[in-house]
Amino acid sequence: MPEPRQDLPIPLPVALERDGRERRTVYAVNISEGGLCLHLREPLEEGDRVSVDFTLPPDGPRVVADAVVVWSSGPGPAEGGHAETGLRFEKLDEELRQALHEYAIRPTNRRR
Repeated sequence: MPEPRQDLPIPLPVALERDGRERRTVYAVNISEGGLCLHLREPLEEGDRVSVDFTLPPDGPRVVADAVVVWSSGPGPAEGGHAETGLRFEKLDEELRQALHEYAIRPTNRRR
């Protein structure tokens, strides 16, 4: 059974660092207790390890976690689009995992 996910009405800024390179801001479009879906200009490769840092809307907690790329798809910058990349969190403490779960199952009242 898939984990509950919360599609974000406004993309969430996430600080992303890979291989000790400079941190850059990317945007999450959904969140679950297990990971994030990001929109990226340059796709990451499946298996890449990254660090993420973001604050769960609207006012916390802050999530700082290591993650691994589990899938990547879509056009890259050469095609003028954004790639979607799925990350799975590694070794989150139970309090953060619970906060992410509660956020993911929270009903939303946004219009489509």
